[in-house]
Amino acid sequence: MYFGGYDYEQQEMKELHISYVNNRIIYDEQDVRRTSYYLTDDGYNLLLGTLEVESNLKLTIQEMIFNLHLEKQSYDKALDDVKNIFNLMCIKLQKTQADMLRIKRNPLEYSVVEYNERAQDNFNTLEDSKKKFAGYRNKVQSRVQEMEEKHIRIEELSAVDTEKLHDLQEIDKYLARAIDEYQRILSLQLDLQVLYEEELKNVSEMSLVQRFNLHTELYERVLANPFCLERLDIFLRPLFNKAPNKGLNINQFLMLQRVRTMEEDCQEEAIEIFDATAWEEEQRRRVQEKMAKYEASLSVILAHTLAKKEIQLSELIDDLSLEERELLVPTIGIFKEIMVELLWVNVVNIAELRKERSDFILEETNDFRLQNMLLEILDKRADWEALKKLEVYRLPEAKPILLKQTDENTGILKNIRCSDVMLKAVWE
Repeated sequence: MYFGGYDYEQQEMKELHISYVNNRIIYDEQDVRRTSYYLTDDGYNLLLGTLEVESNLKLTIQEMIFNLHLEKQSYDKALDDVKNIFNLMCIKLQKTQADMLRIKRNPLEYSVVEYNERAQDNFNTLEDSKKKFAGYRNKVQSRVQEMEEKHIRIEELSAVDTEKLHDLQEIDKYLARAIDEYQRILSLQLDLQVLYEEELKNVSEMSLVQRFNLHTELYERVLANPFCLERLDIFLRPLFNKAPNKGLNINQFLMLQRVRTMEEDCQEEAIEIFDATAWEEEQRRRVQEKMAKYEASLSVILAHTLAKKEIQLSELIDDLSLEERELLVPTIGIFKEIMVELLWVNVVNIAELRKERSDFILEETNDFRLQNMLLEILDKRADWEALKKLEVYRLPEAKPILLKQTDENTGILKNIRCSDVMLKAVWE
């Protein structure tokens, strides 16, 4: 089918071709030539965007498309697919929450058929999809690990690989969130079951309640015979009866019980607030320690580069003392991220960065940002203020550099192999 539309890349009106169905030639067991028709990606997107597919099949079809894109290494499309899958999971969770609200309002309006459909839909989703998504995540994590190990060799770094690595990392995050959503759906479905049973039980008990007129049955009889007040406890006793909890512990009957005071409640509340504050302080301290490692490593690179105006990474490492080497490579991840960022930027214009910082208010973040940290380091040294540019480029013909560093996660000694790079400082 062809539709008239505006092409924003070419900035003109043109006929746009959209194909929902495609065909291919296949041969059966008798070698008979036949034509097989199948839906394209646009066709699947059309079905998922309309009401032509039952709700319980939308997630299955979306998973099929996601798996195909993952196998074809179309990670940008796979990222869109996993986002749609996560949205479908959120919709299932919201529907379950809406059903619980309906039951709380009036359990008689929520039929047993609806409850069975909701339970079957949720449990089928959990049974079929959770194992698949765990397998998808293992596959994605293995590919991320392969690409990260490949990126250690800086001469093989490219913009396409960087984009694929970013897409794979985002896919891994959404898969983890989807698996967590499965757990929430399961927990909420069990809560729905308990709530529905209790509400139906309460409704059934309402039919057994015997109502009476308090004025005629109590007030008038007491006026007629005041001696009935001596046995009034028999009349009031059912009001204080309460069904015991299911988790009743009889041993607690033999233990001395004491009354909770207002001071104890205030103390417990104060302890909880103190724990929350301490946790926030701990998180802030960890972020500061991590940023300090980035700053120390980058400071070592800047100090030797600005001292000699032009230096190779291999020469820089040879000139370092043991203590400076530990500052340069605090962890594998930090050193790799700094070098990748430097090569990605290639030329850092300090003057433009200072002007941008003065014109805009930068948002505070807990992540490493090369430009911001460079300015912070340069501001602390008055003799470095005249620096205009920092140039970093690879030396493909040079001998690769081999560094040894203990992995912070596994504790295993690993080798960091990267190509040599040239660092050049441009002054006024």
